[in-house]
Amino acid sequence: MCHQQTTSQSYDFVYAGRDSFMRQPTLLLTAFLSICTAAPLAAQAGGSVSGKDGRGYIGPTDTVPGEETPTAPPTSPPTPRTIPWTHPWIPPTAPPTSPPPETFRSPQPYRVVADPGDWQSWWRFQRWLALESTSLPLANPLTTPGAGSHPLPTLKAHPLGNAIGKGLEERWASADDKPLVRSEILIALARSSDSPSVSSLLRNALKDEDFRVAEGAAVAMGILGKPHGIPTLSLLLEGKGKGLQSVYSKSEAPERLQAFAAYGLGLIAEKTRYPGLRDTIAAPLLRGLKRGAFSSDEPAVACAAALGLFPFEDSPELLPPLLQCIQNKRNPATVRAMSVLSCAKILGVGNYSAISQSTATSFRKRLLSSSEKSEVRQACALALGRIGKFPTLIQISSSGLLEARKTDSDPRVRNLAAIALGELAASPSPVAQTAILPSLLEDLKNGTDRDRAWAAISLAWAHLHSIEASRLLPQTVPKRLLQYLDSDPNQSSQAAAALALGFMEFQPALPSLQAASLSQGSTILRAETLAALSLLAPSTAQDNHLEALDSLEPGTEAFQVACASLGAKNPQQLHSYLSSLLAKDSAQFQSRFAAALALGWIQGPLAIPTLEGLLEEDVPQDTIHAAAIRSLGRIGEGSQRRWNASYLDLLNPFWAPPTLLGSPSLPGICERI
Repeated sequence: MCHQQTTSQSYDFVYAGRDSFMRQPTLLLTAFLSICTAAPLAAQAGGSVSGKDGRGYIGPTDTVPGEETPTAPPTSPPTPRTIPWTHPWIPPTAPPTSPPPETFRSPQPYRVVADPGDWQSWWRFQRWLALESTSLPLANPLTTPGAGSHPLPTLKAHPLGNAIGKGLEERWASADDKPLVRSEILIALARSSDSPSVSSLLRNALKDEDFRVAEGAAVAMGILGKPHGIPTLSLLLEGKGKGLQSVYSKSEAPERLQAFAAYGLGLIAEKTRYPGLRDTIAAPLLRGLKRGAFSSDEPAVACAAALGLFPFEDSPELLPPLLQCIQNKRNPATVRAMSVLSCAKILGVGNYSAISQSTATSFRKRLLSSSEKSEVRQACALALGRIGKFPTLIQISSSGLLEARKTDSDPRVRNLAAIALGELAASPSPVAQTAILPSLLEDLKNGTDRDRAWAAISLAWAHLHSIEASRLLPQTVPKRLLQYLDSDPNQSSQAAAALALGFMEFQPALPSLQAASLSQGSTILRAETLAALSLLAPSTAQDNHLEALDSLEPGTEAFQVACASLGAKNPQQLHSYLSSLLAKDSAQFQSRFAAALALGWIQGPLAIPTLEGLLEEDVPQDTIHAAAIRSLGRIGEGSQRRWNASYLDLLNPFWAPPTLLGSPSLPGICERI
């Protein structure tokens, strides 16, 4: 993800792709392979991996007979869904006591409405990876979500990560009475260390009586990505049976834990080069996709999400059941919607000649159907932005998205259509220049406040995808954004434009961004313009950062945004600021928690002694220790791709389940920055 040094930073921003590497199998793996997949293993004896021989495949379609009669359209617009403010992990204003597991609440005391008109509802799940990147020379472009042509990089723990892991293993034994801390240790270990002892520790932790520790172990097995985790996670996903008690402490696994097992299996599949092993992983996920497999939707949604992490070569086996799930309107809308997104992820990394035009046509039809569920329409919008990049499909996809952007009754569909159009705007196709960009620029000029904001962030998204393909957007785009920044009275909209100008490194915007960063109005405007300045003019940004940090409440997301952007450009300055904040006698619990979380933005060894010092403090609350451990895991992950990047890709914050978004009581996959 980011390759950082203490004095100067450069970044390789890799969001999506597929890995072609797996470590040399051990004797245990050989025994496992002999049971589950003798033929695929034999095919790999020469060491080459060329896909699944003999699989004839023309392309997926969505034309399964017997589709259900469409349901009647809703009588009223959907209400906004309330979700947790997942970034950052906000502490309570007072130190909590240690409640029993059944009443435990994580440090997220207030919730925000996922306002369907607010661009930050979507951006808050994308910002952290983006702010760790800078614009690179076109010969070495950064890679944004959906960049399917790039393989998932080989993940090897570096010496710093292993050193952090060794210290975390030592702390594990002394944290018996701190389940929140133990859960964070497991995930941090999987992020940073490749020590053989980590696998054994995870297996033992899965039998822990506290559900938070078991969930952390299931996720960590997926992050670690080793094949010996497949049988364990498969048993957990099944949820009951003779073999479950060999890996779990109870005779039946709760459905939330089953969902995390599914996510973990997807992470392993993403890193696995052997088709036979991926077949073994896919089997329980496909069973979980079937209607009635679980009493609630969440594990089935997780199974659908995990299937989206498989490589394109597995599409002959995976796409038909996903498409059948989408077509059957008796299935829960959330499961169908996640299946749409997983189809798009799989298809988006393949050769466009193998993609059936009928699939894109079907997604377009569902997007524009007033009788289709809103969750499915939202997913179809994002999906068309992904698969529509291929020359044969961009006309079909863009026409549907442009129509939905103007006519859909649900603002969530309209605004996600804008994001999808931003992804398509990076295409070299004439359609991008003659239809998509003009439409977004028109919204920027004449749309409502919220339309203008979504158009601005969509243009930033278009820029990130353009430089991935070694292209730049026309200069008309940043010029119009600057006009908008200087003239628009809405500060939320200005923040989106400022961020886009920073990513585009448009130097004429420097005076306007400097003024906006010192604005006494919206804190999010100040934070986003600081992020833009860190990309555009690092030396200027550093002076503005310190002044702005003093004016921001430490417990806010804006504070973490400012720290992340400063840490990317001047880690020494951020470390000095946070150290002084911690040293103050008057530092409140909330400030100390925010500092512990923000220290994780400093790559390299600089912040490690400070974080270890926080762990030595005898504090009545576990949340500061948990934040420090999370930061150590982020530092230990170092130059690698962030472990949850694939689940962040195409994430829809308006309906995704709590196991992805997090909840007021428990963290989820995508909030663990």
